[in-house]
Amino acid sequence: MNSVASWLDPRPLLRDRRKSNRFPVHQELQYRVLNHGADKSEGVGQTVDMSSSGILFATQEKIPLRRKMEVSVCWPARLDGTCPLKLIAVGWVVRSEGRLTALRIERHEFRIRGSGLKTSLPVVTPS
Repeated sequence: MNSVASWLDPRPLLRDRRKSNRFPVHQELQYRVLNHGADKSEGVGQTVDMSSSGILFATQEKIPLRRKMEVSVCWPARLDGTCPLKLIAVGWVVRSEGRLTALRIERHEFRIRGSGLKTSLPVVTPS
């Protein structure tokens, strides 16, 4: 017999509705809010999991829903085995719970990782 608590748990429903499989990818990222007037917040974090349509990541601060953001993720693979890459993704915050933020990707591209990324980012772990 199912308990009422299991009926209220949204996680199984969210998993069933996902269009893409998520993969555990733990990489440093930088983010910035693009669309909220004077709120030009930016910061660093770490990915928790990723798919072709979204990224779940942890940050030091809570990011409000419906914010358009750009994230830059240190990509774990290298171009031709030597050149470091980063994934640049733009999308909308569709879920925000504590320090975890889910971004639905609208568009993305890969770039060569240059000196624009900080080399010593603070470690952020999901709680």
